[in-house]
Amino acid sequence: MTWKIASDLSDEEIAHNNLYNELDDAIANAVEDLEPPHVIHVGIDYFIGLAYKLAPDAEEADMLIDSTIERAKNQYRGKN
Repeated sequence: MTWKIASDLSDEEIAHNNLYNELDDAIANAVEDLEPPHVIHVGIDYFIGLAYKLAPDAEEADMLIDSTIERAKNQYRGKN
């Protein structure tokens, strides 16, 4: 039996949070054997490749990649 605990979060928000948690776990495991810059490189490369595979066309993938990078730079720049 699967239990569903009441939450104010939507199923999409829960899935989003679970994805981040699973990525955090994968990264934590990877940095045990790989240098952090290598892990970052692999992650960025993987998700850029995924954007091109899943987007309807290269133009849309370019837009998704560029807008995501710009948003992330603005959000995280200067935060330590």
